[in-house]
Amino acid sequence: MESILDWLCDAPIAYNARPHTPDSPALENVKARTALMDQLRSGRTPEQTALLDAYDDLADDAEEDFSYRKFVYGFHLGAALALEIVQGREKLLQP
Repeated sequence: MESILDWLCDAPIAYNARPHTPDSPALENVKARTALMDQLRSGRTPEQTALLDAYDDLADDAEEDFSYRKFVYGFHLGAALALEIVQGREKLLQP
């Protein structure tokens, strides 16, 4: 069974964030990266294309792992902050 943190992190963008607008910098970045990859793939031998695909897959895996670890760290930090506030709320409520 998948953990709740896994589910939250892997939920589709529509479930956990606002979608990007068509002219957002993030989408422009994706378009530029896709265009560059298409240029790199065009005119390559099948062996070169296979190597490029393998590199791209490894880069995607590393980015996904790093994003997940950042998400979990942020979640734990937020939970610890909430716990600290709840445990010390008498101090916070006093003038």
